[in-house]
Amino acid sequence: MAERQPGMPQNPVRHSSRLILLCFLVLSACVRPDNSPSPFDALSTREPKVQALPDGPVDGPDFNIIPDSELVFSPTTIGFSIPDTISQQAGFLSNYEELIDGERFSGTHIVERVSREYSVHPRILLAVLELTGGWVRSADTDDILSYPIYQDATSQAPLFTQLSWAADSLNRGFYSRRVGGLSLIWTTDGVEVKVSDSVNDAT
Repeated sequence: MAERQPGMPQNPVRHSSRLILLCFLVLSACVRPDNSPSPFDALSTREPKVQALPDGPVDGPDFNIIPDSELVFSPTTIGFSIPDTISQQAGFLSNYEELIDGERFSGTHIVERVSREYSVHPRILLAVLELTGGWVRSADTDDILSYPIYQDATSQAPLFTQLSWAADSLNRGFYSRRVGGLSLIWTTDGVEVKVSDSVNDAT
């Protein structure tokens, strides 16, 4: 009786049958399905629905978003350190510098200057910079916008110019509301919004 060679299967016929069955299963999995329409075809051809804008004014929020003391330069600024806050976030603003009237200013000094000149709370100025450009928290230049608030290639001092514009806009809205104005505002897509009588001036 011949000895079985090492590595040779005990039953060559059974082993060959298993190989044939395996090949059959692999080939059957590669068979092209029928050409009947797929239920997913309609998803790729269906046009997205565009919601129509409202024809008339819509009601704005009836709750306060921020207190008045967090918009104006109020006693709540006591204990709030602009340099420490910017440094702790370690974002793009912490290393930013620009020339203003021939003098070099850091991002921290610009925020401090705008806050005092326009009497606007520095915390909301930092919030605007983070919301619009990501300048406060992100240190990766790929994640932030080239301009802090809006695109303007003509500005030689984009941070000071745009942050001053933001502070002026906040003041205009706050004090217009305080004297009984600003009953309507418009969104960037043209929707007219009625300002609720129950909200405070900062909102």
